[in-house]
Amino acid sequence: MGVKRMRKGVMFFTVDALIAGIILTLTMAFLLSFFVDKPVVTDAKFYLDGYSNYIVNTNMSQFKSYTFIYKDPVEPNPSLSVYQKVLLMVSTQNYSFNTTQSFVENFSKVIIPEHVGIEYKIDERVIYSRHNDTLSQAKMVLTTSMLTFVVDENNVMYGPNVTKISVWV
Repeated sequence: MGVKRMRKGVMFFTVDALIAGIILTLTMAFLLSFFVDKPVVTDAKFYLDGYSNYIVNTNMSQFKSYTFIYKDPVEPNPSLSVYQKVLLMVSTQNYSFNTTQSFVENFSKVIIPEHVGIEYKIDERVIYSRHNDTLSQAKMVLTTSMLTFVVDENNVMYGPNVTKISVWV
């Protein structure tokens, strides 16, 4: 009789251990599921900061050796930063919209990897947008706004305009 009782005890102990293991596993899976789908803020912020710094701190004179980005051998305003040049291209009628769009597209390709979505706007007018179809499914969208104005070679001031740059992953 002692052996039968011992077998029953072992069986109940095994069933109890199995139930405790299942409960522990389900609890851990439930708790860890809260941490699985967090959007990666650092990637989007890294790209947005890098892009913003690039267009603010890069002068047009630095593109002389990079003709695939911008080819104008006689740039009238070599001291303009990139975002000022884009505003000047949009504000004056000297450049077509396609020229402006390709300029923004070319320097965006150099800075932002292909899998990252980006949108460049001036006063709610989209100048360039990449992966716009994924914007609605993005987990994280970061936007920075800059007040932009520029004075051309004839001392004509354009602006102030709001330049918005959005990056999403």
